[in-house]
Amino acid sequence: MWRDWRVYSLLIPIAFMSIGAMGMSIFTFTFGSIDVLSPEIQDWIIIVAGVCMAAGAELGTPGTIIEVYRKQRLGQTTRWDWVALVVSLGATLIAVAIAFSRRMDLENEWSVFVASWGPILVVAFVALDSYGAYIELGSMFAENQVVTVSTPTTPAPMRWTEFKPILSKMNGERSSLTVDSIRTLVTKNGRPPPSDKTLTRWIERI
Repeated sequence: MWRDWRVYSLLIPIAFMSIGAMGMSIFTFTFGSIDVLSPEIQDWIIIVAGVCMAAGAELGTPGTIIEVYRKQRLGQTTRWDWVALVVSLGATLIAVAIAFSRRMDLENEWSVFVASWGPILVVAFVALDSYGAYIELGSMFAENQVVTVSTPTTPAPMRWTEFKPILSKMNGERSSLTVDSIRTLVTKNGRPPPSDKTLTRWIERI
């Protein structure tokens, strides 16, 4: 399981997104006391968290696409796989739109709207994208679960050395033994009989 490159193609991006989400959560859970941190530290937290979330989202996109395509070829896709794929694509497209509107210095309603609400949409899509990666990773673990089923072992056919102690207790009945009677005798002792050819050789020895 841990030697499968597909696992790391999703596990590493998930780790990045988790670090980024943790950085964003610092502002959420310490909203009223965040001013105890200097503005420089706050800026660095936002930058590192943003870089980690962006890196995780984009690094996880190829892994998600490959896994969904693989499962589609095998007829194993579910609606959650397609949702994960759409969310991953949506996060990438929104990020591209924000970058375009900011770098081109466009002054219109569209660019203002994207610059204002785009980051919120990207964070939401990246958060959903991380859960989509979790779903794909979970399906990998489910595929590799090994269920051990104990199956009863069939004992080996009885050998001549094992049959001799039984034969020694028969005394005068030896001369009347046949292939069928030896087979029955061996079976009564809880062992499968050997082949008829082997049983014939036993009679010759008797």
